[in-house]
Amino acid sequence: MENPSVLAVFLRLEFFQHEAPIDASTMTRWRKRIGLQGLEEFLKASIEAALQTGTVRPESSERINVDTTV
Repeated sequence: MENPSVLAVFLRLEFFQHEAPIDASTMTRWRKRIGLQGLEEFLKASIEAALQTGTVRPESSERINVDTTV
């Protein structure tokens, strides 16, 4: 994993770990299991949660860039 701190935030780990908590291929296998429709639902739920919590403003979602490098 190139940046274990990103995954640590996603997994809500309390402390930084020098090694990734899961194998990098785990997320790839998970993505393949849920398929394209599952990924779209995940993205939609993520955006809705960000809007509901005030993490992003509605006008911020007019254009969304998705970075798949992590």
